[in-house]
Amino acid sequence: MVEEICAHVSVGSRFACWFAHSPSQRVSVIATNGDSPTSLAITNQDNTGHAVVVEIADGERLAYSEGRIMEGESSTEIDAFNETGKYHVRVAVDGSTTTKTFTFEGDDPLTIGIDNSGNVTLST
Repeated sequence: MVEEICAHVSVGSRFACWFAHSPSQRVSVIATNGDSPTSLAITNQDNTGHAVVVEIADGERLAYSEGRIMEGESSTEIDAFNETGKYHVRVAVDGSTTTKTFTFEGDDPLTIGIDNSGNVTLST
């Protein structure tokens, strides 16, 4: 049985919702300001499994965080990002973090790729 717990916290015109899923051990943090969501996916092209955490930040403000245990040569969609504008996308693969700048426009899906060497790519 998957259990979901949600609590809303208002901060100005934004809100955040935390979800706790069991047994998948997945935690999501989503903040929104009403912009069009951007679909997100993680693709692990490596034949080795990896622990992957995706964070999206606007300066010091963490706007999104989601983690997955990815099997080798697998792909999965993760929760959409609900803001637009220029953000820093931090992707930790087995604890090694790569930071890239990306402009979210709310219409093109974003794929976070992990190549055979564990390097991170962002593509639309």
